[in-house]
Amino acid sequence: MNLRFRIAQNLPRDSVALRALLSIASIEETEAIPTACVTLGQHPRLLVNPGFVGQHANTPTKLQTLIGHELLHVALGHTRRHTTCSPLDNLVFDCLINATLAKSDPTPERTALFRDFYCEEKFPECFLRPPSIWHPSSHVQLPKALRSRRAEGLLFVKDVYRRLWSDRGASGSEIRAALLRGAACLNQPIEVAIGQISLLGAHEAEGVGDMTQPMSTLTEHFADLISNEIADKHEKRGVRLNESFPFRQSLKEAVGTNPRIKKRLRGLFECLAHGTGGARLRSQNAPGLTYVTPIPCKDRRAIVQHLLGEQPMLYTATTSGPAIQASQRIHVYLDVSGSMNSVIPALYGAMHDCRDLIHHQLHLFSDEVADITFAQLKAGLRITTMGTDINCVATHMQQQSVRRALIVTDGLVGDMSQDTERILKQTDFAIGLTGPYTATPKLARLGIRCERLD
Repeated sequence: MNLRFRIAQNLPRDSVALRALLSIASIEETEAIPTACVTLGQHPRLLVNPGFVGQHANTPTKLQTLIGHELLHVALGHTRRHTTCSPLDNLVFDCLINATLAKSDPTPERTALFRDFYCEEKFPECFLRPPSIWHPSSHVQLPKALRSRRAEGLLFVKDVYRRLWSDRGASGSEIRAALLRGAACLNQPIEVAIGQISLLGAHEAEGVGDMTQPMSTLTEHFADLISNEIADKHEKRGVRLNESFPFRQSLKEAVGTNPRIKKRLRGLFECLAHGTGGARLRSQNAPGLTYVTPIPCKDRRAIVQHLLGEQPMLYTATTSGPAIQASQRIHVYLDVSGSMNSVIPALYGAMHDCRDLIHHQLHLFSDEVADITFAQLKAGLRITTMGTDINCVATHMQQQSVRRALIVTDGLVGDMSQDTERILKQTDFAIGLTGPYTATPKLARLGIRCERLD
């Protein structure tokens, strides 16, 4: 049977996203990838390994789960980070996606692909599957790998596993820490342990197109559809999708800001660009300014008049003076964590008003940094994990060679690592404090200014 026809025949009737995929993407059989993947670009393709489908996704529900897994990678932007993700990153992504898919429809049929493909007796592979008898609203049993004598002291690892597969959920940073701690306590080099796991999707596939190119409008469309469908299924069960899971979110509107906030924002931008007081005059002189004077000077028109026997009354001259040199636009890191929920709409409006001073992309940060354009800012796109970690901001600054930045936050940004402190000391940055629960962050001592915006 033709693979495209088989996938179409097995699509769930209520899945708008999966049907949208069939209408805009080509579906190809290939041995170049181990399981399946969705490519990006203007002509997205669904690539499927027929051998894997025949052996592991040989039921309609398993096939639906496989395609849903790949679409969630696209929806969450993981495919665009393909070249920057480590094997540990990919494992964490798959843990989150598998748990989210399973909890949206916690039936044995829906989780069969994960339970059959992954082994509960191996660590860290057991994190990729739920227990054999499982429901997220009930007590989560531990897999065999975490019930052994060797795992007796891994209380944190066990807690993260239970929360990952329960309605409480676990964040990506917690899963990463649990995997690293578990591997260390079990004397398993994490690189070796991960290398023995076959993950769903083409995480390291070659020859399947450029996985790092920008997401096309069509791809983004069905990525948003699958995100919304998963969220709706969780809400039907009476459970809010785990707020630590970084789905795209949209504001109802970007609210305009009051003049005082706008003025203080512009003041911080000006401070970063030119300094204050006498520091503002350290730039180059302004270009020549033309003026008229009665004092004789080198004026071509006056010289001609003099040669013709006329006495000029006024002379045209040029002068120069100190001026503020134009500066590069400022990078803005906007805190979009859960504690900022009440002020995000107003901040979006303020950032849009000051877009002439801001770098061409706005950097949203929570537990990770996500860049959005001003068109996406105006549309209210918000990408967040709901947590906060200042260390991801410093890493982004270093990767992008940022020299001037404004950090807008409520001050609740977590602890700084030594690397973060070193990077921030090398960067000129200011802090704009706002939000219902503000606290002066420790990084304020490293910045050139810290000021309340409201």
